[in-house]
Amino acid sequence: MAEYRTLFDTADANSDGRLDFAELKAFIRANYDFRVSNGIPAQDSAIKMTDEQLGGFYQLLNAATHEVEGISFEEFFDFNFKIDDAYSAIERASANLPNISEFTQGVAQREHEWFQTLSQEQKDTHTASHGPEAMPARMAEFEATFAAADANGDGRLDKAEMMDYLVKSYQARVAAGIPSRDASTMPPEMIDTFYEKMNSISEGEGIAKVDWMVWGAMFNEMIKGMRAQQ
Repeated sequence: MAEYRTLFDTADANSDGRLDFAELKAFIRANYDFRVSNGIPAQDSAIKMTDEQLGGFYQLLNAATHEVEGISFEEFFDFNFKIDDAYSAIERASANLPNISEFTQGVAQREHEWFQTLSQEQKDTHTASHGPEAMPARMAEFEATFAAADANGDGRLDKAEMMDYLVKSYQARVAAGIPSRDASTMPPEMIDTFYEKMNSISEGEGIAKVDWMVWGAMFNEMIKGMRAQQ
């Protein structure tokens, strides 16, 4: 436990007693390096996660531990159980992603084509908003927007709530000066298809946070691939 305390304190850059996204990322890396250097078996799956995936992992873990932002040292007493829960939720949702890969590819293609209509300045602003440094702000916006759209508070978005989420997300990004596509202009049939596909990711009616997270990670990886080919 003393070793974990040292690793925690080192990762807790602002010494507030809780790890935010960037600090958790540093802790995961330090924990892995510590285990490897001391001959302790360690899985490298966590350090191989993209920022999108790690962001989803952080939000799941943060929601599981406390209402206050960040993760405290005391909550590490049952840390491994919470990691297992978070990984399980991600794995369950991710298992269904291949079934909507073609649909997601189409959504990504339309996003990519829209991106090409932007000026270079707009492209730079949009790209920076998806970078690692912007991740904490993006995740905070996601949490707030999801909660605001979840009218009945059941933790899942029905079709109407999904549209409210998309519109609110668009408005938040525009207010922040970030170029974004207006979801309210989507044709009704596209809205129906989008909800149907998103609703199929995990069991139960509606779209859960983890559904958005794992789908968003796949979507963003497709976008990166398209831009890298230019």
